[in-house]
Amino acid sequence: MSITSVLTDTVTVKRFTPSVVDKAIPGQTLTVNNQPNQSAFLEVKSEGITITPLAFVTVAGIGIGELDYYVLQDRAVSTRWKLAIENGLVTLDSTTDEPMLDLIMQDTTNENVYWEVYTENGLLVTGVTTAVAGATQTTGGVLEHIPISENGMALSTNSFIAITGITTVGLVGGSISLRAVDEVGQPVNNEILVAQNELVRFYFKRGIVQIQGVGKDNEGKFKMMAQGTLEILPKDLVYSSNVTHGVTLSEVEFVRTLFDFAGATHHKEITFNSIS
Repeated sequence: MSITSVLTDTVTVKRFTPSVVDKAIPGQTLTVNNQPNQSAFLEVKSEGITITPLAFVTVAGIGIGELDYYVLQDRAVSTRWKLAIENGLVTLDSTTDEPMLDLIMQDTTNENVYWEVYTENGLLVTGVTTAVAGATQTTGGVLEHIPISENGMALSTNSFIAITGITTVGLVGGSISLRAVDEVGQPVNNEILVAQNELVRFYFKRGIVQIQGVGKDNEGKFKMMAQGTLEILPKDLVYSSNVTHGVTLSEVEFVRTLFDFAGATHHKEITFNSIS
């Protein structure tokens, strides 16, 4: 009998995680799995990697903070320009650095007006543009090269509110991962969707002697059966669409995988505590 024939309920599973790039093999381009939900620094973790001279991870995105220079792609010719301020004067010098995102700034007097700064035929040009989500006076494109000298942790010097691309240079084998952290290195978690409308079956957890102190809330102890393909972990949040069981939001406590006689995964048994 198929396991799905007894799965009569549906749930949504979500997870709090600081992960930006899940553990991956270093390559020319890495896939961004999750965006930070607020401005955050990026912590790079490398494991078992052969590191060549001048190895680094390049992160492109939208950041908040001070910038020494800004790289703009000329809209009329192929030249890239490095925009900087030296001794109070704005300078434009050609460069081979990768161009950053379009530079959009908010007017300091009229908060409803946004200005686009760009280059055309070697000249710096400004023009009114449509406001972009999250644009502020100090928000702009950031391109940072994070040097990797040994396996372990490395931290970006810029904070990012969005990541548009991540590449690696000089890293061979092993694995690499990136997560969002705050200024003191604590994780900046984001709630991500793990599964939606996942078929499960609820039942009460039995055979437990529970000692409860006076005045403490009685938390519901439940289990649910799910298909073996569900990627669920302890601390994940389970949102139930069936309130007849009295369970609407739960936190996963333990996950056990059960196998059939052939050694293949049959289903998963999840123990969880009802939160609401």
